[in-house]
Amino acid sequence: MAPRRLRPPTYDEEVLVALRKVVGCDGLPAGKRMAPFLGEITDRLRAGGELDVSGEVAAKLGAMSAATIDRRLAGERARLQLRGRSGTKPGTLLKVSDPDPDLGGLGPTAARVRGDRMRRPRGRRPLR
Repeated sequence: MAPRRLRPPTYDEEVLVALRKVVGCDGLPAGKRMAPFLGEITDRLRAGGELDVSGEVAAKLGAMSAATIDRRLAGERARLQLRGRSGTKPGTLLKVSDPDPDLGGLGPTAARVRGDRMRRPRGRRPLR
């Protein structure tokens, strides 16, 4: 069996750098959303002087498929992905004890907050 012949890459490093810059301006959308407008966005960025690429690179960007955009940006998305533990933890700030009713506090029939949910005091309902 003969070894497989490798094709030369269609999109070189210059095209990928330009792709990262163009997609970075839009906030890294999915390839399906980006592909139809990639040629137009590239032309506008070139006209505004924000993207300095040749016409050949701009043509390659315009011809790039959605799947290729997603494959080429997979590493960039993984690098920008947030990881680690979240910074939000439940605290004791919401836990309220029943203040002294004689001092004009909540009183025995008021709802108490425990954690992040409301609850009524247990026991019989007071007569009205």
